[in-house]
Amino acid sequence: MDYTDCTSHAVDKLRQYYQSMKTKPPILDAEKAWLSDEQRFSALIDDVSVVLGELVFPFNRFTRRRGALRGSSLYMPGIIKAMTSEWNYKKIFGAKLAGGKRDHTVCLVLDVSTSMFGTLSMGTLDVIVVLIAALRKIAIDNFSILIFGRTVRLIKTNEQGWDAITIYTLMQELRFDREDGTKDAHAIEAAIDLLGQCSTRGEKKIFIITDGYGNCGSHLAMVQQRAEGNQIDVIAMAIGIEQTNIKSVYKRYLQCATVYGLPKAFRALFEHETQLDSIDWSLNNVAEDKLANRSQLKNLFDVIKSEKVFAPLIEKLAGQRDMKLINTGSPPVDITMDICFCLDCTGSMSRWFAAIKIQMRQIISNIKTEIIKKYGSLKLQMRFAIVGYRDIQDRPQFFERDFTDQIDEIIQFLSDLTASGGDDLPEDVLGALLTCVKLPGWKATNARSIVLITDAPGHGELNDKFDDHYPQV
Repeated sequence: MDYTDCTSHAVDKLRQYYQSMKTKPPILDAEKAWLSDEQRFSALIDDVSVVLGELVFPFNRFTRRRGALRGSSLYMPGIIKAMTSEWNYKKIFGAKLAGGKRDHTVCLVLDVSTSMFGTLSMGTLDVIVVLIAALRKIAIDNFSILIFGRTVRLIKTNEQGWDAITIYTLMQELRFDREDGTKDAHAIEAAIDLLGQCSTRGEKKIFIITDGYGNCGSHLAMVQQRAEGNQIDVIAMAIGIEQTNIKSVYKRYLQCATVYGLPKAFRALFEHETQLDSIDWSLNNVAEDKLANRSQLKNLFDVIKSEKVFAPLIEKLAGQRDMKLINTGSPPVDITMDICFCLDCTGSMSRWFAAIKIQMRQIISNIKTEIIKKYGSLKLQMRFAIVGYRDIQDRPQFFERDFTDQIDEIIQFLSDLTASGGDDLPEDVLGALLTCVKLPGWKATNARSIVLITDAPGHGELNDKFDDHYPQV
């Protein structure tokens, strides 16, 4: 079902796939789970369908009229016919004939690259259930589905029905732990081709659910211009609390912390035609238990963004003075602390990388000052090292800077690091830690710490829930 340059070929291939599929217990289980989610979101689906029906996909205007015996306006052809027939013809009022239905087409484009892993992936799973159910509730069945990561895959065409096999196929493809590539521009281009084959007179829209981190460069802007030229509306959506890049690469976008913010986001976007970015909408219509969980999650996010998250590290390092005081019976005159940062530099870290670098610079620049504030008489020396790592198949895999007390040098090394590569979800964490331990600059007499910064577990048998390409590492 990979999308190729030839749309008709991809459609034919998809049709053959569905014709070969037979209904089996796993397919029925997938449908049952989907219907259960629809029931769970039933109230939200009603709210979203109202907004879609009122603002996003309004009824088509009536385009033709015919004569009628009653009405609120006169029908000129009927009047002429009545006059020529000496008023034997009675249908002189106008009645609306054509229109009165939604003749719109939609393409849903879903990002399943590893950079979506986290609350964005959970939000994608929720929003796709709500959005499809809301579209079908207002009788819009002309929707297609594309999924993209390293490649672009066609899941559903406009002509294809929505059934158990389609649901099963979609759920099988909604994995966020396998693909580090992000072919967003190619996916939108495929969506434009699919919508171009539709003969509907109504609006054509592409909803792309993504974090905005792609590797297509200027091609994405060119594709959006092509969509605009074809009168196709492209709306980017992100559901989750993680940092995204959609406002930098899409003209129209919305972001909500959870799917419960979707009705207000749609209404604000299509009523005011403005870009939106909100973390608060989701907290209005959530049950009390969910409200508590989301509040805790938001507070955690605030803590991560602040320097407070590193306070325990400062306390631990400062505690080395107390240890020497206990061991020797007198306060130490000086102490040297070695800190090695072990930093995940794979592609899934790209959305965090800028913020991580800022935090690391703050620690490297300010941690000594913070400790001196507490122990003014202490002569403290700080040394830092950095080991950046990628996955096993990446070359180069490791980026090393041994211990130094030259702050400018270590910060420059940090600034030069970039996030790319990676294959499956787990990374070579053990290999990275071993590289840290083997740095020649460690001194046994110093206080020593390794700070691991990553978004993924290591390879190994304990991670069999993930798509692990190196389970024996």
